Amino acid sequence: MSHIFHTLLPLHERKILRREYRFRLVIVLCFLISVAGIVGTGSLFPAFVHAVLAERDAENSLILLTKDKKGSTVADVERNLNANKALLVSLTDSTHGQDFSFVVQTIVGLRGPIRINSAMLAKMGTSTATVTIGGIAPTRDSLLAFKSRLESIASGHKVSFPVSVLAKSTNIQFSIQITTPLP
Repeated sequence: MSHIFHTLLPLHERKILRREYRFRLVIVLCFLISVAGIVGTGSLFPAFVHAVLAERDAENSLILLTKDKKGSTVADVERNLNANKALLVSLTDSTHGQDFSFVVQTIVGLRGPIRINSAMLAKMGTSTATVTIGGIAPTRDSLLAFKSRLESIASGHKVSFPVSVLAKSTNIQFSIQITTPLP
């Protein structure tokens, strides 16, 4: 059974009534969207106030730091930042494919009974790099063997250390410098 709806309004009046309902529906939707926009903006207001207050506090702290009677706080921070910047520049400076961790890993693999306390990689110009290794060797023979193993890594490496370290026969503190050409 089908439902048939009957109305007493003529077709022209029904079209006008539907258009009026649609117009009112659009008005209600616009009102709801504007209310949602106002509520959203209102909910962001506390965050805005918090951000403004945090900015004022940061500016006041900065003013207090710069007006510090000692004056050393700002200078210390600037010195530390400059030192850290120099460290970052030296760490990010490429050595044409030579990775510091790879170099250290290779040296540690060759150390044998030698204890390594420090390692430093420095780029000397555009054609050479220098690795400086410091540590303690248990005997003179183990230090000389370590030097030979370092020399055998690749051709073109120059391994040197002061001869005076060979004066002791046990517990020798040493500093070896490896100079290698860059590719």
